[in-house]
Amino acid sequence: MRNTLLFLSILFILLPLAGTDVSGTQQGTWSLQNSPYNVVGDINVPAGETLTIEAGVQVLVPGNFRITVQGQLSAIGSPGDSIRFESTQADPSALWKGIRLENESTPSFFINSYIEKAENGVNSINSPVQIMNSRFYKNQKGIHLYAIGAANPANVNISNNVIEHSIQNGIMVVQNSNALISENEIRYNGTGSQYYAAIQLSNQSTGGSNSPIIQRNHIHHNFKQGITAWDIVGANAIHPHILENTIEHNLTGIYLLNASGYVADNIIRHNFIAGDSNSGAGVMVAGATSEPYFERNQIHGNFTGFYLGNNAQPCLGNLNIYHAWAQGENHIYDNIDESNTPHSVFTYSYTNPGIIISAENNWWGTDDSAEIAIGIHDQNDDPALPVVDFEPILTLTEPAIVQGSFAYYGAYNLQNLRFQLVGQDSGEILFEAAIGDGPDFSFEVDVAGSCYAVILADTQVPGITVYGTRGSFATPTVFNLTPPEDLNIGLIGIVDTPPPRHERIGAPQMMGSKLCFPVENYLFVYDWDQRNWLYEEGDFLYLKRHERIYEDETYSFDLPDGTPWDKIRNFQYSTWQRTEIIDIVGTQRISEFQLDEFHQFFVPENFLFLLTQRDLADNSVISQHLKIEGSGWYRFCYDGNYVSRVENYATRLNSLQEGDGYHYAGQAPNFDVNNFMLQVDLNAIPIRFHWQAPMNDGTTNWTNYRIYQGEVLFAELPFSQTTLEVDQSDWSWYGNTFQVRLWNGTQESPGSNLVTFIIPENSDELAVPPALHLAPNPVSLSSGKALELTLIGGKKLRGKLGIYNLRGQLIKQVPVDNSNGFTWTWDLRDDAGKFCASGIYFVRVELEGERPLLKKAALIK
Repeated sequence: MRNTLLFLSILFILLPLAGTDVSGTQQGTWSLQNSPYNVVGDINVPAGETLTIEAGVQVLVPGNFRITVQGQLSAIGSPGDSIRFESTQADPSALWKGIRLENESTPSFFINSYIEKAENGVNSINSPVQIMNSRFYKNQKGIHLYAIGAANPANVNISNNVIEHSIQNGIMVVQNSNALISENEIRYNGTGSQYYAAIQLSNQSTGGSNSPIIQRNHIHHNFKQGITAWDIVGANAIHPHILENTIEHNLTGIYLLNASGYVADNIIRHNFIAGDSNSGAGVMVAGATSEPYFERNQIHGNFTGFYLGNNAQPCLGNLNIYHAWAQGENHIYDNIDESNTPHSVFTYSYTNPGIIISAENNWWGTDDSAEIAIGIHDQNDDPALPVVDFEPILTLTEPAIVQGSFAYYGAYNLQNLRFQLVGQDSGEILFEAAIGDGPDFSFEVDVAGSCYAVILADTQVPGITVYGTRGSFATPTVFNLTPPEDLNIGLIGIVDTPPPRHERIGAPQMMGSKLCFPVENYLFVYDWDQRNWLYEEGDFLYLKRHERIYEDETYSFDLPDGTPWDKIRNFQYSTWQRTEIIDIVGTQRISEFQLDEFHQFFVPENFLFLLTQRDLADNSVISQHLKIEGSGWYRFCYDGNYVSRVENYATRLNSLQEGDGYHYAGQAPNFDVNNFMLQVDLNAIPIRFHWQAPMNDGTTNWTNYRIYQGEVLFAELPFSQTTLEVDQSDWSWYGNTFQVRLWNGTQESPGSNLVTFIIPENSDELAVPPALHLAPNPVSLSSGKALELTLIGGKKLRGKLGIYNLRGQLIKQVPVDNSNGFTWTWDLRDDAGKFCASGIYFVRVELEGERPLLKKAALIK
């Protein structure tokens, strides 16, 4: 029995080591099949190589080892199958060294990952990294960003993570102004004895900079400070934007030591530890170089609202300096310590009593100046201290009650309904609130001015958002909101048709040697969200700078001269490329455009031009622009195998003129296959079928396309394919009608429009319809050859034959008058006797009682 127990004990000890042992140089893929991976020594991912870790993989670390990434690490899990970096050391308090990123150009990725018990969960040494939807647990420091000495630090995005129970910091940032820390939950950090904040910023050099964006995080129940910024050398180098966070139940909310920046729209409340007299400040500001701005913060329920010392000069509101960040409007109230003493602002240790702390235009829980003064400790209490100037006091306006109702006239399931008031002139969202389950809504609103009322909702289809407004998308109703006067919006109808967008060309600027025009993209009534600075040279537009707005911040990216954007002239029968920025970290996407010609019915006038944009990385379709005579252009945006948005517009951007605008009208979604077309070559021989994918209705999972010849199944293709090559040697279907339908194994859609190749319309049913032949085609200008044009028909032919250039100009015309046939040899000259230039020409024959015939002729050198 003893031997059996001993064997089982040994087995249980060895079980965690099953899997794959790894150490040394690593690259390629750590697969789920070979998981877990046991790190038995230090690991290095070499420069130029990538280590990809599949979803669900466990990485077990039994010792004090480090993973160093000089190349790229991609750890992208899924919500239900995360990637886990776990310590398996015998001592439960022992730490491994963590993951160190050293590549300064190529980003690494940690998405849906779990990292525990490391000295630094992720340690970025001026290395770009995306850390999203992940969890950091019981590390010494959850995430460490280090960029001392970097003139342009690496872009780092830390979003939607849970960072908890760190011994020191949840996030430590050492001189990186290109970091975005957003929408994280940061809790229970600072478990050690030393004072490390949940988020800590540090500057350690006179030429340093440390001004990240810290936005929309929930920072709570940390045992030390919520956010600390400390410029150790006092170089005035720390200027973070701390925006829209909820900071509560920490030892201290925010501590700025020789640090400045912009602190706005935060909720800072209940920051104290009961029985600890050294805790309890909502905001601490200290040091002569500390000059931060505070606007629209809610600061209440702390022991002290603001704790200011050592000659700090924060601006809580100053209406005399006309500064964009000095409007005050903070709500500072009910900050009372355990002895029941109110402390809205407490100043200490000032050597210059001439300092004035500007705290104008704030709400203090009362408009009684004497009562406010009781909660302010300043020069009125000690002549060595500064004066806190808190007048004028913010006057609170009674809010307006804005009410209304909505109805939905569409096919999706709505989620996350929101009501917005959007400024008429600014395009800014002045107010936003979630709408409950019922069709009626009512909100207290304290904004004033002219605005639009908009309701929007997500759907079960990722990326599809539906909108509604009072009035129409073309002419939305303008409301004049004047609190405390109530406003009844009335009924807002939500529809599946997307709202319009438009582009506007602004005033040009010189960028280097290029005169660049800003082309701004606007959706509906909102302010612009993207702006491309373009310049024109020859037939092309080039991209010099891209700007985009995200969470009220503008991100700007400069590109080298010669970065292609679009071709605006002579683009028939050619291809060209586009380089564009697609996110806030500057990721570049390179795509290719190609223009083709199609027909729906084989009528010479019915030409359809299709401009396709494909991602060169994977050949996937990004968009297709369909030119229909008389209806302008239609733009089909693709998301995978489905169309995600359709727009109609009159003309493509073809010049850069300040003040010009381009309107793109959203089209109702089509959940069936549509725009079935047939492409032909220069001799009108069919090449391939093409069609547009449906939009995703969120309910039907289509698997195939079926093409029918009449009612007979002609071909069945996978849903990822929207073209079918034609067998030009098989003419058994010539003259028939075709249609494409969707299929999911059990259900078939109604189908597309019909496509027919050649429809003779002749009063004499027995007569053979006339046909036009060109030979040779293409024809060489340099060989001295001519182009022979032959008409064959079953009756007398009478009319005219014309040759046109691509601009539609008639360059040559001859009469047609013959029985049963006609042949004419073109010497490739125009009516003036000059040789034509190389290129594409159209031959058009108009005959009495017949459809016009049209073919293309190619003249080559």
